[in-house]
Amino acid sequence: MKSEEIEDFLKQNTKNANEMFVRLSFYLIFLGPIFILLKYLNVFRISYSFSIFVILLSLVIHIVLRLTDKFCNNEKIGKFLSLSLFGIYIAILGTNANVGIYISYAIVAFLSCIYIDYKATILTCLNCYFLMLISLFVRSKTAYVIFSDVDSAIEWFISTSLGFTIEFFFVLMVTQSIARLFRVTIGKIYDKTLRLQQVQDKLIFAFADTVEFADSTTGTHIKRTSKYVKLIALKLREMGFFVNELTDELIDLCIRAAPLHDIGKISVPNNVLSKPGKFTPEEFDQMKQHVQAGYDLIEKEFHELQDPDFVKVASDMAYYHHEKWNGEGYPRGVKGEEIPICGRIMAAADVLDALLSKRQYKEAFSLEKTMEIFKESSGTHFDPCVVDAVLALKDEIAEVANLDTKRL
Repeated sequence: MKSEEIEDFLKQNTKNANEMFVRLSFYLIFLGPIFILLKYLNVFRISYSFSIFVILLSLVIHIVLRLTDKFCNNEKIGKFLSLSLFGIYIAILGTNANVGIYISYAIVAFLSCIYIDYKATILTCLNCYFLMLISLFVRSKTAYVIFSDVDSAIEWFISTSLGFTIEFFFVLMVTQSIARLFRVTIGKIYDKTLRLQQVQDKLIFAFADTVEFADSTTGTHIKRTSKYVKLIALKLREMGFFVNELTDELIDLCIRAAPLHDIGKISVPNNVLSKPGKFTPEEFDQMKQHVQAGYDLIEKEFHELQDPDFVKVASDMAYYHHEKWNGEGYPRGVKGEEIPICGRIMAAADVLDALLSKRQYKEAFSLEKTMEIFKESSGTHFDPCVVDAVLALKDEIAEVANLDTKRL
């Protein structure tokens, strides 16, 4: 349970649970008007003043939770406020003997299980229990007269509290068991998902490696380009570019999808793919078809193997990595921000490795020459922001380019 991925999931789950409590707090606003209507119909013996107080209390809770959810980036604060305010709300309702709160004291304790937080569930149970005792004490002054044959409020409070204490003992056992079960189940699901993803990624690498071998390049090409994609994406975000777009999830997808960028070359004839010299116009037209072929292959075949987000990123990287910022690339000649950010990053990573690696038709360029080419291509071949990131990564790029196969 120490995995960063699990913690990210739990953090997102806490955020979703906080949003659920915000919605629930909105629905609470209607409880007061319902009390007023029932009073008007002589169904409930609840005073109008208490009903109005419930409306105001509901509004305050909703506003507090709404503002916290909107302006506070700490999900734990939202969790604390949600569980505490709902516990207080039910306890206050319970002070009115005519409302008849009984097992409802345990509602918040059970709702706390949604957070999949064992400690939070125990603390919520204890909090609800002590709030219940306070509520029962206030309620006892009138409840013993209305609902019991006991002679005093204290006697009613003691007898009722004992019954509720037994109930809360079982509530505590059940809720902490649920919280533990949720946590363990999430861990097992994550482990299975991780193993499945690792198998899928290995299959993708093996498939892509086969295509690279047919292209007479080494298998380390797909590993290096994945490294470059990661470096460029993280550096772009660090420099303040595309901060909203380059989420952790998208960057992870780009890294995993990068090996598939040239998968369409499997449809290019071997005599063209492995030709050492310059292409004829006809051969170049054949080579250019690999981007469309790659896009079609990923869209058609990978839905069974990967999730839709991965398929979208992988197909975009395969389709757009030969487009240029100025619109002079292929296959469609789109330009600027019409090219998805993952395609712009993949284009830079692919060219980086092509320049820095020895191929059958060329020697490897020096790092200085490569950086100069990128600088000159800013605003023409590449997105200027991407070029800025590449130039800022000179040392890291040199390290990746010099790594041997084992270290990669």
